[in-house]
Amino acid sequence: MRHYQSHIFKIFILGLLVLFAPNEITAKTITIPGDADSIQEAVDLAVSGDAIVCVSETVNTSYMKNPKYEDFYLVNVTIKDKNLKIRGSNEMKRTRITFGPFFLIFGEDMMNIENAHVILENLYLESPPMTRLGGLGQIAGPITLVSGSLTLNNCQFVNNFDIQGSFFLHNSSILGYSFMNSSSYDKYTILTPSLIIHSASHIQVEIANSTISSDSDKAYVNMVVSGVSDSTFVFNNCSFIGGDANSENYTGVDPGMGLDGSDGIKFEYCQNIDVEIVSGLFQGGPGNPYGSSRSGFVVYKPGKGGSGILFADSSGKIMDLNLGAKEYFIGGNGADGAVSFLSIIGAGPDVLFDGAAGGNGLSFINSHFRYSLNSFIAKGGYGGRGMATTNSYKTPGPNGPEIIFANPGAPGLPIYIDENSTFQFLTDIDQWPLY
Repeated sequence: MRHYQSHIFKIFILGLLVLFAPNEITAKTITIPGDADSIQEAVDLAVSGDAIVCVSETVNTSYMKNPKYEDFYLVNVTIKDKNLKIRGSNEMKRTRITFGPFFLIFGEDMMNIENAHVILENLYLESPPMTRLGGLGQIAGPITLVSGSLTLNNCQFVNNFDIQGSFFLHNSSILGYSFMNSSSYDKYTILTPSLIIHSASHIQVEIANSTISSDSDKAYVNMVVSGVSDSTFVFNNCSFIGGDANSENYTGVDPGMGLDGSDGIKFEYCQNIDVEIVSGLFQGGPGNPYGSSRSGFVVYKPGKGGSGILFADSSGKIMDLNLGAKEYFIGGNGADGAVSFLSIIGAGPDVLFDGAAGGNGLSFINSHFRYSLNSFIAKGGYGGRGMATTNSYKTPGPNGPEIIFANPGAPGLPIYIDENSTFQFLTDIDQWPLY
């Protein structure tokens, strides 16, 4: 009887798979241009299992067509309740997707995916440069996954990603965009990561042969995982490069100090996560010596280096799955000391700031993990250099002007574990190859 019931159950499951699986016979390919003039139009025509193929070098993602360049512009593409693949026609030359001018005014998201499984393949997209239109300085919104999954194969995106589902990045790169030059659009700020995965449970994230970076004047915060539980992260032959917060380009930051470098990856408020590392580079960004603005000759407190990986208020398991390859966890360098010439603007004596501390290779703050790393290299960043200057606020004495000194910043640690963090099954820390 039990065997009979098991047989019936298997038939039932097989029936469900057949009912909901895409029908390869009826699945169709929709081309742009040809069958549709935009990605949104193609999405509206498609059903689950269909493929949308961009056959021109430059493809629009919205409804407006530029007759001069035959480009198409993006304004909030929405994919809901459909499992689709959108790909460029030539994997050797990625199809370029562009934005339009009205996008900058309305500031809508580039793409919104809900209850869908979407694959993007052979595509290149770059956010437009920051512009000021009618006093509004805005950039592109992110690609947003509300639920479902998103896979990128052989893609290059200069844009932000906001993910609340499973995410797969293969042979691709992501470089985020932060707000610059007096942005008044408060939906996104300098703290918007290149990639954020958040508010989700029971998801899978796999990043292989890919790079996620904010190491440029376009972006600051790199990758953040926040509020994720019971999920698996696999990193294989990938790089995570934190930004250095070129803060003269950004607004909305504390004007009293330089920004700390971004972490390569920051995990925060994550519970019961499995982090499986095959190989890769995890590097924090260097601290920046300036705040968001300078008045006269005033310079603000320098920033610290970021961590290669930071775990804060999180728990789970970290496993080393390498087969002879290595993982590198590198802290960012602290910024050099700075002097605030307040006497020049009549605000008081000069102030000299110490060099900032270097970032740690790996940082654990109030976190609890089972740990097994066997073949890796961890290195803290260098502390910023100190500085000496004459105190121009005082009249020189008989021995000349007074000289004031600042101290160098402390170097970062290969691994930093605070007093509130605990570990189980930890490899003997004395055997870890630190430098």
